[in-house]
Amino acid sequence: MILVEWKEANNEHTRNKKIGILSVVLANRILFSDIASMIQQLITIKRQRDLTMSALNGKNESMKK
Repeated sequence: MILVEWKEANNEHTRNKKIGILSVVLANRILFSDIASMIQQLITIKRQRDLTMSALNGKNESMKK
């Protein structure tokens, strides 16, 4: 979890800068969440492929006998 300390800005420039930083922090949290989701999907696909390949290899072995 990322904590952001928000202080009242002295002028408009500082306020805009802080809003920009807050936007970047929120965008990074969303991006990392998306990346984590993609990695999870890739792991699932790899597991399914490994299971399929081992099942196919098992069938091939039984056909050879």
